[in-house]
Amino acid sequence: MMWLMMYIVNGYKVHQIIYGQGGPDAYGYIWKDQADAPAYNWINPASHQVINGLSDDNFVGPFPLNFKFKFYWYSTNKIWIHSNGAISLSQPSTFYHPQTSGTTFPSPSLPNDIIVFMGADLDFTAGGNAYFWTNNKDSAIITFVNVKEWCPAANNPTSHTVQVILWNQVVGSDTNSHITVQYGNQSGGFTNCGQSQGLLGVGIEAITGNVGLTYTTQPSQLTNGLVVLFQRPLNSNYQIKDLALNQILDGYGIFLHKSIHPSFNPYIVVYNQGTLNVDTFRAVITMRDKNNVVVYSDTFFYKTSYGPIAPLNSYTVNFSKPINVSAIANNYYSLNASILVPGDQVSFNNSFNNFEIRIIDNSTTYLAWDTNATNPGITWWIGGSNGNAGFGNRFIIDFPFKVDSLRAFVGSAKSGGGQVKLALLDSMFNPIVQSNLINVPQNQAFWVSLPVNQVFPAGTKLYGAVYQWTDSTGIGIENAGPYSFNAFEYTGAWALYRDASSADIYIRLYGSPQVSISENREHNNLRIISLNKGILLINSNSRILKEIKIFDVSGRLVFSKEVNLEKGLNYLEIGKINKGVYIVKIDKFSQKIIAN
Repeated sequence: MMWLMMYIVNGYKVHQIIYGQGGPDAYGYIWKDQADAPAYNWINPASHQVINGLSDDNFVGPFPLNFKFKFYWYSTNKIWIHSNGAISLSQPSTFYHPQTSGTTFPSPSLPNDIIVFMGADLDFTAGGNAYFWTNNKDSAIITFVNVKEWCPAANNPTSHTVQVILWNQVVGSDTNSHITVQYGNQSGGFTNCGQSQGLLGVGIEAITGNVGLTYTTQPSQLTNGLVVLFQRPLNSNYQIKDLALNQILDGYGIFLHKSIHPSFNPYIVVYNQGTLNVDTFRAVITMRDKNNVVVYSDTFFYKTSYGPIAPLNSYTVNFSKPINVSAIANNYYSLNASILVPGDQVSFNNSFNNFEIRIIDNSTTYLAWDTNATNPGITWWIGGSNGNAGFGNRFIIDFPFKVDSLRAFVGSAKSGGGQVKLALLDSMFNPIVQSNLINVPQNQAFWVSLPVNQVFPAGTKLYGAVYQWTDSTGIGIENAGPYSFNAFEYTGAWALYRDASSADIYIRLYGSPQVSISENREHNNLRIISLNKGILLINSNSRILKEIKIFDVSGRLVFSKEVNLEKGLNYLEIGKINKGVYIVKIDKFSQKIIAN
């Protein structure tokens, strides 16, 4: 059987002769291809927007479509683009990689909610360009041109070209959305220059991770002139109930200083990823010490009287029982959360365990995310050299901290030894201070240090970095847990480490918190209670004139006003403010708060 389809993109008539098809998946998507037909219409991307920032194993975005694109039972107007040949329809928690994310769909492995058009280990730092275009109405184009595979060899002969078209189709009074993939010249079998057997995935997957459709996992099937259509059904009877536990706190580990946070109320975010309303659920959170002893627990019940959580809506659970931080020993702890939803059909996203927080005070001598193992393992990037690869740790400090030195545990298995460089980076990954080359003898591992001697104010974000200067030379790593989600990797650009959910890096900031007595008094005098419907509720132990500033998570100032605080409860009208996490600062006092 043969089908003929025609649609218009950027003024071009695009015809597809389709010889085969596959599917449907549970929702009703099918794929159609024309593997043997030479005729297809390549859209020249020369005038399209150049996509900057793609490297080896990362993603960039969002890119605005400026039209509603339907995908499964929901829609989006923006996308994120992955260097390894994929498109996310919602904010991804990590980048796509065929080895860790899978090559068949559906898969619970992250990221979900994805279009994988050339799911391979590609490397923009070795060569290639990417482009984006939208007509702001009904179609968008993403193009990869001459992108190379990751290859440890000096001679990298690989090159891959592909184009993805996201387009809307008017059907009567309704609109439907489809995905067309056009393949150009292909040189290389996705073997990383012979390092693997050829790892490739092409397919689509819904946000729940349990519905999807695979086109192929065979590299030989992607040939010049191939066109693949992922066709969405106009109507579907698919129904699913799925409330997911999206994140704990802000999604990464934190330091709690006893003087600034003598008590702390944890929170989680749940998200309705399904097609049905969620009327009730139970959430449980516990905190365990390094010996796995429970030191805190609380339970929250979402009642039907609160109203339903509609599909594609989130809810922030603020646990009412505070963690008594001031009474807990300085150390690392794990937060573990779960939700119980009557009738929930997707269980793998209902818990989040082994999430790290650190309790500290002014006696703390270093900030770290490792558990101080005696002999941590050493990891490095194969082929990494001359600073083109590395690892890092993120440190977000909401208290003044004097950094005396940056220290890292490094090692080498290279014949004759290897070299690394240390650097302390600012929030934009620019170097504040960096070392000269440090020699690491073969089969040795030890701590190295970079003097810093700087005081950083509260609210500073820093990255400790180790750049790999020779192959087989790298950084200490552990997989013992808990995990901070603060480990980063450098492969031409900085990104969250691909194994951040199961590993932490041995990079530390040595120094001391600089929390003064006056700051302790300030924090004991003021407490932010809530930020709901544009009203900020503050409790003050005295009558005082203060300037109040509110910042969003990106650091943007959204409110500033000088206010006479009365002793007791104060209701301050902020005005319209979006839901989310904010930082309220009152002189030296600062507190994180969630606006509902």
